[in-house]
Formats: sequence, structure tokens, C-alpha cells
Amino acid sequence: IEHLEALQKGCEEAARSGDISRIMEANRGFHAAIYKVSENVPALEVMEQSWFILDAFRMRLGYGEGRHEDGATSHHRLIDALTSRDADKATKIALELNQRAMEDMTRRWTENGLTAAM
Repeated sequence: IEHLEALQKGCEEAARSGDISRIMEANRGFHAAIYKVSENVPALEVMEQSWFILDAFRMRLGYGEGRHEDGATSHHRLIDALTSRDADKATKIALELNQRAMEDMTRRWTENGLTAAM
């Protein structure tokens, strides 16, 4: 848990820096650690195989207003759920976090005038 808290602190520091590459690297490290702690090998494999496309989108689109704060809040809630060994709550938080990240990316896509035919 202390390791996850340190990784989350790194996410927050990266967000304050505004450096998108640093933000993505910190976030990827946090999520990889979550998957390892939960022994969710399939999720870790999917993340490792597909993260590059998410990085490409974020480098092009950036993040919407409030996205980092929302992510930080969710990360802290996720750590709390893991600390209390509440797998159902942790799963729910993780799914909500992913959903909001996808919504943010979709919103950024539209705001940047991109279409599916890009």
C-alpha cells in the first residue's frame, strides 16, 4: 500500500508539472502496480499491449479540465479500498476511473475537431 501511495504522489507531482509524458509514465506505473498487487495478469498484459495507443492519444489531445484531480481522487479511493481488502469496491472504482478517462478522451477528441476517419 505504501508503494501505491508513493506512486500516487508521483502522479500528483507529474500532473503539477504539466508534462504530458511524465504524467502518462506516472499513471502507467500506478496502474501497473495495481494490476500486479491484484494479481490481475490479463489486465496487466492488455495494458502493456495497448498503452502506447493511449499515450499517442494523450500526446495529441492532452487532458480535459479537472481530469488530473478526478484521477487523483479515484486513485486515493482505490488505495483505500485495497487497504480495507474490499475487492468489490476496488473493482467498481477502477471501472469508474477507466470510464471517466475514456469519456475525457472522447470529449478531447471532439473538442479538437477530430473524426473517426482521422
